[in-house]
Amino acid sequence: MLHHAEISQDKCMFPVIDGHVDLLYLMMQKFKDIPFSDLPDNHLTLQKFRQGNVRVIISAFYCEDRFNGPEKSVSHLNSLFLYAEKNLGQINHIVTSSDLSSSFSDPHYPGAIFLLENGDSLIDMKPEDIIKTGFAVVGLTHAGKNRIADGNGVKKAGGLTCAGRKLIKLLENQKIIIDVAHLAEPGFWELMDLFNGPVITSHTGFKHFCDLPRNLSCDQLKILVERGGIIGITVNPEMLSMEMKADLDDLLFQIDWAAQKFGTENIGIGSDFGGFDLENEGLNNPGLFGNLTEKLTIKGYSANEIAGIMGLNWHRFYMKNLPQNVFK
Repeated sequence: MLHHAEISQDKCMFPVIDGHVDLLYLMMQKFKDIPFSDLPDNHLTLQKFRQGNVRVIISAFYCEDRFNGPEKSVSHLNSLFLYAEKNLGQINHIVTSSDLSSSFSDPHYPGAIFLLENGDSLIDMKPEDIIKTGFAVVGLTHAGKNRIADGNGVKKAGGLTCAGRKLIKLLENQKIIIDVAHLAEPGFWELMDLFNGPVITSHTGFKHFCDLPRNLSCDQLKILVERGGIIGITVNPEMLSMEMKADLDDLLFQIDWAAQKFGTENIGIGSDFGGFDLENEGLNNPGLFGNLTEKLTIKGYSANEIAGIMGLNWHRFYMKNLPQNVFK
């Protein structure tokens, strides 16, 4: 484990944990027959991760809403696992806190914590099979409606379904983290009342700057902080600006706003790289994370604060909430 005092002031030397990366989606959409080790010089290569000192990614298994329902959801999720097993070589699957420590200390090969983005398939799975998936984090919905709740793309959205409430208690018993990134606001507040486990937003913007249903309000951010969750701030211009244009200074401004309001200990990066097509000028791939640390340094943040934002806050959170041993 790296301690604050061991971290260099060099702008690229802060170990990074990225709270939401759509590597799998990017590969399946644009490079379906190419394994990770052979990807061309796009935004998410092993070289880019190394350049940005990315030690860990939270790797999203994105299940599109069109596969929701008992006929398709589980088989589609299984297809994602088969593809990942075949093509995500050189990335170690992090299951335990020991795995996380090993990956965070290794600058050569990143590790991945698995996040299920849209948990509809879990409705049809036995509890023991949910554990076997190895998902540490579950996002209950994507943008649309599923059998758990309404996503934040649903007009006149409602809250949790009966099946959703049962699933949430099951996830709590299994000590699985819930990601609220795509959950509509009525379901968000029901979740806060019902679920006693750890909660995060893996990738978000702020309604204060960009008033979209997709983004979180100050009240939502406040309760996440109060519950010890991490706010993963995206680099996606679609969530940073109503004009859908943003650069590194826009991102810095919003990180600074959140830090002034809530402190730095619950702030992290959740880039959403691979999940959007627009470019954030100055930070359009993980190899450029050093640009952000340089900006934070110039802004007056201490080395400890920058280390937290870039990775140690996520590290602390997952070290606390990942199991020590693999469940049998």
